[in-house]
Amino acid sequence: MNDEEKTKPPKTKATQQAVFAYCDLLASQGFRGDFYKELAKHFGAGQGTVGPHFQAWKAGRPNADEWMMTEAAQAIVQEFTQKIWGETCNLAQSKLAVSLHDLNTKLRSALAVGTEYEKSTAELSDKLVVANERAIKDANNALEIASELKQTQDELTEARKVQVAHDLLLEKYESLQAQLRDTERQLDRLQGKYEAM
Repeated sequence: MNDEEKTKPPKTKATQQAVFAYCDLLASQGFRGDFYKELAKHFGAGQGTVGPHFQAWKAGRPNADEWMMTEAAQAIVQEFTQKIWGETCNLAQSKLAVSLHDLNTKLRSALAVGTEYEKSTAELSDKLVVANERAIKDANNALEIASELKQTQDELTEARKVQVAHDLLLEKYESLQAQLRDTERQLDRLQGKYEAM
């Protein structure tokens, strides 16, 4: 290659160095779109030109596969997470309602048994033994249900905390997305001015 060929500018401005720099800029701004399309649009070159440079840039990044989630995929993940937490809360509330119903039923049963014993004074001794056994069993069942109820309430409280935290993160994410769109618009204006120069 002679000196004249060495000093010739490249045929395209989509050099590896330029593609790397623009990819770094997009990544620092949290870009989650299609890198191939954005690079092709930015450099006015085909994907066949920018593709190899992008692949080389991507291969040099740690955890390169973790950040390539599209906005559509993120929306699906968020919707799925919201559904999971919603179902978890519904399940916990259903379990709480069933536990309360069972507890009330057993308490009413214990009261009915006590009333029946009061009416049957002639058989009080025999029925007292049965009543004691039933009372102990009902008390144990009530304690077990109360323990399960407490655990369910704790799980419901934690689920609500997680839901609140998720909502805050989602709100923050949407705010960051709005900031990113503003930054991209500013970048496009600056790029237009730069190209106009």
